[in-house]
This record gives sequence, structure tokens and C-alpha cells, in this order.
Amino acid sequence: MPEKKKIGVRFVERGNKVLMKQDHPDFMMDDREVLIQIGQLENAITKAEQQLEHSKQQQIQFQDGIKYNNDRLKDLKKFEKKMVIIQESKARVIFSEIKEECRKKVDKDYTPDDALTEDQNNKQKWRIYQQTVATHKRVAKELAPKIMQKMYYKEHILDKPWG
Repeated sequence: MPEKKKIGVRFVERGNKVLMKQDHPDFMMDDREVLIQIGQLENAITKAEQQLEHSKQQQIQFQDGIKYNNDRLKDLKKFEKKMVIIQESKARVIFSEIKEECRKKVDKDYTPDDALTEDQNNKQKWRIYQQTVATHKRVAKELAPKIMQKMYYKEHILDKPWG
């Protein structure tokens, strides 16, 4: 494997001083400055080594966390199908119980926009209705967001009360 070329800094002894040659202008250091540079470089190396060790410990913690969460997920996945069926059933019941309340709320609160057609106003009411159902306190309390999204937005179990 070819030896890596050091880029940036080279040191050349000149009597009782050391010339630091850089890709940018040269800088002459006296004995004090050399010792300061040594101390700064040793500190930088120590700090980088500590950070590297810390990152190794973090990586181990992350791996442990991933394993722990994967184990929990595997255990819970055994119940997923049954819980989805229960939640979908609940969603249908809740919807049937709150749909009229939500429709009345939209009818009461919505003011038709004269600049829109009747169809556009109905679409606007429909969006508000979906939001009203989705944010209903029973929905928030009893349904998982994943089921709510699936049932109301993907499977469209909501009926459109306006044309």
C-alpha cells in the first residue's frame, strides 16, 4: 500500500528554531511557540480519541436499543392482526355514532363561499367534515392513528353527506 503523503504542514529545523512549512505562508516558531503547538496538538489528539471512544460507546448503546426494540416489536407483532380487526370494528361503530353529530357541526359552522360553485362548497364541507371526524374526542381517545388514517382516508368508510 502506498504511503500517504502528508498534506498541509512540514517542519524543518533551522538552528534553535523550527520552520513550519505550510501550503499557506511559512511561519517561524520560537521555542515557546513550538511547545505551545505541541501542547495544543496533544490536547486535540486526546480530545479526538475521547470523542472516538464516546462514539464507540454510543454505537454499542444504539445497537442494544435496536436489538431491544426489534425483540419487543417481534413480540407485539404476534397480536397485530387481532388488534387491527378490533380497531377497524371500533372505527366503524364510532363513525356510525358520531357521523350525524359531525355533519350537523359542519352544517352549522360552514358559511358557503359565494365565489365557489355549489360543488366546490360541498367539497370544502367534505374536507371540514373529514377533519371534524378525525379530530373528534372519541376518535382521538379510542383509535390508533394508523387505523384512523387507513379507515377514513384510504378505505373511505366515511359517506359523503353532501352531493
